Order: sequence, then C-alpha cells, then structure tokens
Amino acid sequence: QVPLFSDLTDIEKSALVTSLNYHKFNTGDKMVTEGENGDLFYIIKEGSVVVTQNEKELRKMHKGEFFGD
Repeated sequence: QVPLFSDLTDIEKSALVTSLNYHKFNTGDKMVTEGENGDLFYIIKEGSVVVTQNEKELRKMHKGEFFGD
C-alpha cells in the first residue's frame, strides 16, 4: 500500500518485505532527531507520526507514508 513501491512486481514486493525489520514505538516516543545521522527508512504500518520542529507540529503522517534515508 506504499505508493513508492507500486511499480514493483509481487515477487519484488515479497523480497522487500522479507528484508524489513519491525519497530514498535509508543505514543510520545521520539523516533529521530533533526541533525542526527540517519540510516533507516521508516514506513508507517499503523497509527500516526507527528513531525515537529522546535516543539511546533509541522505535519502528521499516517499508514502507508514513509520517511528517512
């Protein structure tokens, strides 16, 4: 359901899924901090993510959206 992967075949999607790791975050957990070296690519499987800068909400992301390096 991630638009970025819509052009992949079922076999390619299956291969991709087997290489993913699942991380669960609790409400209020900080996932990343601006300025840190990033080496992960996040895909939101369920729930939502609030993007903030200087404690100001910039955006809310939902299932199927993604971010990271």
